[in-house]
Amino acid sequence: MSMATHQRSWKERQREERERLILQAGEELIVEKGYSETSMDDIAERVGVSKGTLYLHFASKDDLILAIIETNLRAFAASVNAIFAAHRSPRETLEGLIRLVYTGTSEERIRMMDSVMRVPELRARLVDKKRETFGGLLGSFSEQVAAVIDAGKATGDLDPAIPTPVLQAIFAGLLNPMSFNGAQLLTEHVIPRDELIGYISQFFFRGAAAH
Repeated sequence: MSMATHQRSWKERQREERERLILQAGEELIVEKGYSETSMDDIAERVGVSKGTLYLHFASKDDLILAIIETNLRAFAASVNAIFAAHRSPRETLEGLIRLVYTGTSEERIRMMDSVMRVPELRARLVDKKRETFGGLLGSFSEQVAAVIDAGKATGDLDPAIPTPVLQAIFAGLLNPMSFNGAQLLTEHVIPRDELIGYISQFFFRGAAAH
């Protein structure tokens, strides 16, 4: 490796590490203060860099939060793919997805997303980003869940009389804590997390069970 190549590699690693610290600081501050109350100055100060350096990585606070969400989603997608790749029984696979969502959804992350979703302009950008980028990260998720549901019907775990799209929609709703106030159960510690996961799995599999 030439000296120039080595130097570029070191600079790239340095840049990646600084970007990681910026994303971490941004997420921490938004959790602590809320999205609207967090400024780029706050984030630069937390990281220990100038605001000019911060803008070399992210053109705006909106771009920074979208990068935080994309980073979190990439990690989630990798964990999802690992569950599908394990080739467990249909029930174990679906239960694994429920457990992944409810163990990976921290109180801090719920507060961050709640703060972000209160900003109409940013919410609109998130919708666009979902179509452009986020959809590609989990593009096959719906199809994979449908295949697992069909396999569950074949094994007798799930009722074959219920159309797969219906079971898909119900399962997707259970995977979104915000859709049925599950986030409140998590943040207010109404029910221990492991118990909540068990109740959600029970709710789905009893309702979808073959009769």
